[in-house]
Amino acid sequence: MSEHDLQVTVFDWVERNKNALPELANYFAIPNGGHRWKSVAVKMKKEGQKAGILDTFLAIPTKKYHGLFIEHKWGKKGLTPEQKTWISKLENYGYLCKVSRSFEETQETLLRYIDEVI
Repeated sequence: MSEHDLQVTVFDWVERNKNALPELANYFAIPNGGHRWKSVAVKMKKEGQKAGILDTFLAIPTKKYHGLFIEHKWGKKGLTPEQKTWISKLENYGYLCKVSRSFEETQETLLRYIDEVI
C-alpha cells in the first residue's frame, strides 16, 4: 500500500458514509504533492500551492478548533521540514493537525473530531 492507496481508501469510506455523517461532505484533499512536469509545477506554484501543506482538510470548526488537517504517511516516511513548519503555524492559529499512518487511524481521527461538532 502507498500514501495514495491510503487516501483513496479513506475517501471511499467518506463517500459511503457522508449521508450518515454529513460533516464528511466537508472533508477534501489538497492536491499539493506528486511528480509533475516543470511547467505544470511552475503554474501550480503561481496558483498558490505551497510546499508542506498537509494532505487533507475537514472544513468544520469545533469549540476548540477551526478545522482539521490530516497528513497521510506510509511506512517509515517522516514529515518534511516544510510540513513540520506548517503544522506548527496551523496549530498556533487554532487548527488541529494530525499525522495518520493507516485507514483506521484516519477514520478514528475523523470520527472523534466530528463527535466534538455534534
